[in-house]
Amino acid sequence: MSYGTIRTNQTLLFFACCFTFIANGLLGVLPGASLVILAQNTHIATSTAGLIFTVSSLGTIIAVIVSNALIRRVGSRVIVMTGLGGLVIASVLIPLARQFNVWLGAEMLQGMSAGLINIGIAMTLTLNFGDKLGEKLNMLHGSVGIGSLLAPILLSYALSLAGSPLLAFLGTAVTGLLCFMTFYVLRFQTKPVLVTASTGALVAPRHSCLISPGKHSNRPYSGLSPCRSASMSGLNLVLATG
Repeated sequence: MSYGTIRTNQTLLFFACCFTFIANGLLGVLPGASLVILAQNTHIATSTAGLIFTVSSLGTIIAVIVSNALIRRVGSRVIVMTGLGGLVIASVLIPLARQFNVWLGAEMLQGMSAGLINIGIAMTLTLNFGDKLGEKLNMLHGSVGIGSLLAPILLSYALSLAGSPLLAFLGTAVTGLLCFMTFYVLRFQTKPVLVTASTGALVAPRHSCLISPGKHSNRPYSGLSPCRSASMSGLNLVLATG
């Protein structure tokens, strides 16, 4: 298999999407599973540490708004890669944070990363697996569940081996980094583009303004009829390759 074939392989693209969602599921669960340890690291009460969930959710809302505004300009790959970059940084910052403000900032970044990844991956599947979209989406959301299930197991092994959740977060960071590199290499359709008829795209057929007498109507022929859609030369939605 040649390098060019690998770069356009849709199976590899789908696996990259699944592993991205696995990493997203891991980082979504790990901070909550290790909340007590992280609160001790930042010297705050556990009740105060619960603010991380609010901040993370706020980050997700912001990311969804921003990604919807930018996805037609930059494409789904840039959105996904930005989310993966934030995921890797947050995975390193959260277990190493010794100040609550740093932890909150990392959680905000984690929430924004999750929002960007969700929007970007959904758009990627829509553009590249339109004929099997329902099947792929079900498998994709199953990947999030796998990540969520693996997070407590990974955390328990990290605590047993190192007495710290750092290894579990670093495992998430490595997974996110590998997915980032994969998306950088792959070539696939990334955004829909509106192209006018003058560029050579297919144009909708013209509708005739004449009504033939006798075939489809019992009324007498009355010549020309007002034509509601005279000449269709509108925009055609085509998919640009990123």
